[in-house]
Amino acid sequence: MQKDHEAKIVKLALAKTLEAELLQAVEYCKATLPLSEWMKPSGTSSAQSLTLTEVQAKLAKMSAKDSGQVVFGGCLGMLDLDYRINPTSSMDLGRMRWAATILDKAGKFAKLGPVVVRAGIPLQRLERDADLDMMLLSIYWHGQGLADGTDHPLKHMCQDIVFHAEQVASGLDSEIERFKRMAEEQLKKDVMGRSSWRLSLDMVEIVKLSAIDRQHGQSDADLLAASLAKKNPS
Repeated sequence: MQKDHEAKIVKLALAKTLEAELLQAVEYCKATLPLSEWMKPSGTSSAQSLTLTEVQAKLAKMSAKDSGQVVFGGCLGMLDLDYRINPTSSMDLGRMRWAATILDKAGKFAKLGPVVVRAGIPLQRLERDADLDMMLLSIYWHGQGLADGTDHPLKHMCQDIVFHAEQVASGLDSEIERFKRMAEEQLKKDVMGRSSWRLSLDMVEIVKLSAIDRQHGQSDADLLAASLAKKNPS
Protein backbone atom coordinates (compact mmCIF):
# COMPACT_ATOMS: atom_id res chain seq x y z
CA MET A 1 0.00 0.00 0.00
CA GLN A 2 1.17 3.52 -0.80
CA LYS A 3 2.47 5.61 2.12
CA ASP A 4 1.22 9.06 1.11
CA HIS A 5 -2.48 9.03 2.05
CA GLU A 6 -2.19 11.83 4.60
CA ALA A 7 -0.07 13.99 2.31
CA LYS A 8 -2.57 13.58 -0.52
CA ILE A 9 -5.68 14.53 1.44
CA VAL A 10 -3.94 17.55 2.98
CA LYS A 11 -2.86 18.72 -0.46
CA LEU A 12 -6.40 18.22 -1.83
CA ALA A 13 -7.92 20.00 1.16
CA LEU A 14 -5.66 23.00 0.71
CA ALA A 15 -6.54 23.10 -2.99
CA LYS A 16 -10.25 22.80 -2.07
CA THR A 17 -10.62 19.78 -4.36
CA LEU A 18 -10.97 17.02 -1.75
CA GLU A 19 -14.74 16.70 -2.12
CA ALA A 20 -14.48 16.47 -5.91
CA GLU A 21 -11.77 13.80 -5.55
CA LEU A 22 -13.95 11.82 -3.14
CA LEU A 23 -16.92 11.91 -5.52
CA GLN A 24 -14.69 10.54 -8.29
CA ALA A 25 -13.48 7.83 -5.92
CA VAL A 26 -17.05 6.86 -5.04
CA GLU A 27 -17.99 6.54 -8.71
CA TYR A 28 -14.88 4.45 -9.39
CA CYS A 29 -15.67 2.14 -6.47
CA LYS A 30 -19.36 1.85 -7.43
CA ALA A 31 -18.23 0.54 -10.80
CA THR A 32 -15.48 -1.70 -9.40
CA LEU A 33 -16.44 -3.19 -6.03
CA PRO A 34 -19.61 -5.02 -7.21
CA LEU A 35 -17.69 -6.91 -9.91
CA SER A 36 -17.87 -10.67 -9.38
CA GLU A 37 -14.15 -11.12 -8.72
CA TRP A 38 -14.36 -8.51 -5.93
CA MET A 39 -17.42 -10.13 -4.32
CA LYS A 40 -15.78 -13.33 -3.11
CA PRO A 41 -15.01 -13.11 0.62
CA SER A 42 -11.47 -14.21 1.32
CA GLY A 43 -12.48 -16.10 4.46
CA THR A 44 -9.33 -14.85 6.19
CA SER A 45 -10.99 -12.28 8.46
CA SER A 46 -11.62 -12.94 12.15
CA ALA A 47 -15.36 -13.28 11.47
CA GLN A 48 -17.28 -15.99 9.61
CA SER A 49 -18.15 -15.14 6.01
CA LEU A 50 -21.91 -14.79 5.46
CA THR A 51 -24.18 -13.75 2.62
CA LEU A 52 -26.58 -10.85 3.20
CA THR A 53 -29.50 -13.29 3.20
CA GLU A 54 -27.81 -15.33 5.94
CA VAL A 55 -27.21 -12.18 7.98
CA GLN A 56 -30.87 -11.20 7.79
CA ALA A 57 -31.93 -14.73 8.78
CA LYS A 58 -29.67 -14.65 11.84
CA LEU A 59 -31.02 -11.26 12.92
CA ALA A 60 -34.60 -12.47 12.50
CA LYS A 61 -33.95 -15.33 14.92
CA MET A 62 -32.52 -13.11 17.64
CA SER A 63 -34.47 -12.57 20.83
CA ALA A 64 -34.66 -9.43 22.97
CA LYS A 65 -31.86 -10.88 25.14
CA ASP A 66 -29.42 -11.01 22.24
CA SER A 67 -27.02 -8.21 21.32
CA GLY A 68 -28.98 -7.33 18.20
CA GLN A 69 -25.84 -7.53 16.07
CA VAL A 70 -24.42 -10.11 13.70
CA VAL A 71 -20.66 -9.99 13.24
CA PHE A 72 -19.56 -11.39 9.89
CA GLY A 73 -16.89 -11.23 7.23
CA GLY A 74 -17.78 -9.91 3.81
CA CYS A 75 -16.81 -7.72 0.89
CA LEU A 76 -16.81 -3.94 0.68
CA GLY A 77 -19.00 -4.27 -2.42
CA MET A 78 -21.90 -5.28 -0.14
CA LEU A 79 -22.12 -1.67 1.03
CA ASP A 80 -24.37 1.03 -0.45
CA LEU A 81 -21.80 3.68 -1.34
CA ASP A 82 -24.44 6.34 -2.01
CA TYR A 83 -25.77 6.19 1.56
CA ARG A 84 -23.97 8.42 4.08
CA ILE A 85 -24.44 9.71 7.63
CA ASN A 86 -23.23 13.20 6.66
CA PRO A 87 -23.06 14.76 3.18
CA THR A 88 -19.71 14.97 1.44
CA SER A 89 -19.82 18.75 1.90
CA SER A 90 -19.48 18.10 5.67
CA MET A 91 -16.50 15.75 5.50
CA ASP A 92 -14.59 15.34 8.76
CA LEU A 93 -11.09 16.24 7.62
CA GLY A 94 -9.61 15.57 11.05
CA ARG A 95 -10.94 12.02 11.18
CA MET A 96 -9.93 11.43 7.55
CA ARG A 97 -6.42 12.57 8.38
CA TRP A 98 -6.34 10.12 11.31
CA ALA A 99 -7.54 7.27 9.06
CA ALA A 100 -4.97 8.25 6.43
CA THR A 101 -2.21 8.06 9.04
CA ILE A 102 -3.36 4.57 10.07
CA LEU A 103 -3.27 3.41 6.44
CA ASP A 104 0.17 4.96 5.93
CA LYS A 105 1.56 3.19 9.00
CA ALA A 106 -0.30 -0.14 8.99
CA GLY A 107 -1.12 -0.58 5.29
CA LYS A 108 -4.35 -2.45 6.11
CA PHE A 109 -8.05 -1.52 6.03
CA ALA A 110 -8.61 -3.89 8.96
CA LYS A 111 -6.69 -1.53 11.27
CA LEU A 112 -9.54 0.99 10.92
CA GLY A 113 -11.85 -1.44 12.72
CA PRO A 114 -15.18 -3.10 11.82
CA VAL A 115 -17.87 -1.35 9.80
CA VAL A 116 -21.20 -0.97 11.64
CA VAL A 117 -24.08 -1.32 9.18
CA ARG A 118 -27.84 -1.61 8.87
CA ALA A 119 -28.60 -5.12 7.61
CA GLY A 120 -30.29 -4.76 4.26
CA ILE A 121 -29.52 -5.52 0.63
CA PRO A 122 -27.27 -3.64 0.15
CA LEU A 123 -25.83 -2.81 3.56
CA GLN A 124 -25.96 0.79 4.81
CA ARG A 125 -23.31 2.32 7.03
CA LEU A 126 -24.38 3.54 10.46
CA GLU A 127 -21.27 5.52 11.37
CA ARG A 128 -17.72 6.50 10.41
CA ASP A 129 -18.14 8.20 7.05
CA ALA A 130 -14.56 9.47 7.25
CA ASP A 131 -12.94 6.04 7.63
CA LEU A 132 -14.89 4.67 4.67
CA ASP A 133 -14.15 7.79 2.62
CA MET A 134 -10.45 7.20 3.19
CA MET A 135 -10.77 3.56 2.13
CA LEU A 136 -12.57 4.53 -1.09
CA LEU A 137 -9.97 7.19 -1.89
CA SER A 138 -7.20 4.64 -1.32
CA ILE A 139 -8.87 2.13 -3.65
CA TYR A 140 -9.29 4.85 -6.29
CA TRP A 141 -5.69 6.07 -6.05
CA HIS A 142 -4.25 2.56 -6.21
CA GLY A 143 -6.39 1.84 -9.26
CA GLN A 144 -5.01 4.67 -11.35
CA GLY A 145 -2.61 3.74 -14.15
CA LEU A 146 -2.93 -0.03 -13.76
CA ALA A 147 -2.00 -1.94 -16.88
CA ASP A 148 -4.68 -4.09 -18.52
CA GLY A 149 -4.92 -7.47 -16.85
CA THR A 150 -3.15 -6.26 -13.71
CA ASP A 151 -4.88 -7.20 -10.47
CA HIS A 152 -5.82 -4.27 -8.24
CA PRO A 153 -3.35 -4.25 -5.29
CA LEU A 154 -6.09 -3.65 -2.70
CA LYS A 155 -8.69 -6.12 -3.98
CA HIS A 156 -7.85 -8.68 -1.30
CA MET A 157 -8.47 -6.10 1.43
CA CYS A 158 -11.91 -5.34 0.00
CA GLN A 159 -12.72 -9.06 0.30
CA ASP A 160 -11.76 -9.13 3.97
CA ILE A 161 -14.06 -6.62 5.72
CA VAL A 162 -15.58 -7.26 9.16
CA PHE A 163 -19.13 -5.94 9.48
CA HIS A 164 -21.32 -5.51 12.56
CA ALA A 165 -24.88 -5.70 11.18
CA GLU A 166 -27.95 -4.44 13.04
CA GLN A 167 -31.68 -4.79 12.37
CA VAL A 168 -33.20 -2.75 9.56
CA ALA A 169 -35.19 0.30 10.65
CA SER A 170 -37.63 2.07 8.36
CA GLY A 171 -39.67 5.24 8.14
CA LEU A 172 -39.55 7.44 11.23
CA ASP A 173 -37.35 4.98 13.14
CA SER A 174 -34.78 5.13 10.37
CA GLU A 175 -34.71 8.94 10.34
CA ILE A 176 -34.40 9.10 14.14
CA GLU A 177 -31.54 6.60 14.02
CA ARG A 178 -29.81 8.58 11.28
CA PHE A 179 -30.18 11.78 13.32
CA LYS A 180 -28.68 10.12 16.40
CA ARG A 181 -25.73 8.82 14.40
CA MET A 182 -25.06 12.28 13.01
CA ALA A 183 -25.13 13.69 16.55
CA GLU A 184 -22.73 10.99 17.74
CA GLU A 185 -20.34 11.71 14.86
CA GLN A 186 -20.39 15.42 15.71
CA LEU A 187 -19.74 14.68 19.38
CA LYS A 188 -16.75 12.52 18.51
CA LYS A 189 -15.46 15.31 16.32
CA ASP A 190 -15.84 17.85 19.12
CA VAL A 191 -14.18 15.57 21.66
CA MET A 192 -11.23 14.98 19.35
CA GLY A 193 -10.92 18.72 18.94
CA ARG A 194 -9.91 18.33 15.31
CA SER A 195 -11.91 21.07 13.70
CA SER A 196 -11.06 22.28 10.22
CA TRP A 197 -9.89 25.55 11.78
CA ARG A 198 -7.45 23.75 14.09
CA LEU A 199 -6.12 21.71 11.19
CA SER A 200 -5.68 24.83 9.10
CA LEU A 201 -3.52 26.37 11.83
CA ASP A 202 -1.46 23.18 11.98
CA MET A 203 -0.97 23.25 8.22
CA VAL A 204 0.16 26.88 8.26
CA GLU A 205 2.68 26.09 11.00
CA ILE A 206 4.08 23.09 9.09
CA VAL A 207 4.52 25.22 5.96
CA LYS A 208 6.26 27.90 8.00
CA LEU A 209 8.68 25.42 9.57
CA SER A 210 9.34 23.76 6.20
CA ALA A 211 10.29 27.01 4.44
CA ILE A 212 13.97 26.05 4.35
CA ASP A 213 13.10 23.02 2.21
CA ARG A 214 10.97 24.90 -0.34
CA GLN A 215 12.01 24.34 -3.95
CA HIS A 216 11.93 27.15 -6.49
CA GLY A 217 8.33 27.79 -7.54
CA GLN A 218 6.95 25.21 -5.09
CA SER A 219 3.46 26.06 -3.78
CA ASP A 220 2.45 25.87 -0.11
CA ALA A 221 0.28 22.83 -0.89
CA ASP A 222 3.15 20.96 -2.56
CA LEU A 223 5.56 21.91 0.22
CA LEU A 224 3.13 20.69 2.88
CA ALA A 225 2.52 17.42 1.04
CA ALA A 226 6.28 16.85 0.67
CA SER A 227 6.86 17.56 4.37
CA LEU A 228 4.16 15.16 5.48
CA ALA A 229 5.36 12.47 3.07
CA LYS A 230 8.78 12.49 4.77
CA LYS A 231 7.16 10.88 7.81
CA ASN A 232 6.02 7.89 5.79
CA PRO A 233 8.72 7.00 3.27
CA SER A 234 7.99 4.14 0.87
